[in-house]
Amino acid sequence: SKQVVQVNRVVIRFAGDSGDGMQLTGDRFTSETGGLGNDTFVFDKCGGGIDTLTDFTRTATEKDKLDVSDLLSGFGPGDAIGDFVKFIASGADSILKVNADGHGNDFHTIAVLKNIDLSGVNLGDLVTDGTMIV
Repeated sequence: SKQVVQVNRVVIRFAGDSGDGMQLTGDRFTSETGGLGNDTFVFDKCGGGIDTLTDFTRTATEKDKLDVSDLLSGFGPGDAIGDFVKFIASGADSILKVNADGHGNDFHTIAVLKNIDLSGVNLGDLVTDGTMIV
């Protein structure tokens, strides 16, 4: 019979290859790397932990995406995306915060995007160009 070992913490790393891929995030995953290609990082839980995206890329040849649609309740046409999502600069990184219902100021940190500053980017443009899926 196989020996079963119980541990308190484990790190699971997903690494993309040279193609497009989808990376799941949430309280079970802590560090994601999409690799080359147009990757989509899907967030499915708000307040369940903070993910680190090590290589989120937004260039002419690579356009990674952030899918926060499962976290937002009530976002619709005419709503201001800034009431639901914001980026805060932290050194060379961006902190991604989400307010699930878009009311008040109860934003929760869901991810740190390493080595990219999105704090000055127009959030509406990110939605329009498909970088942010709401």
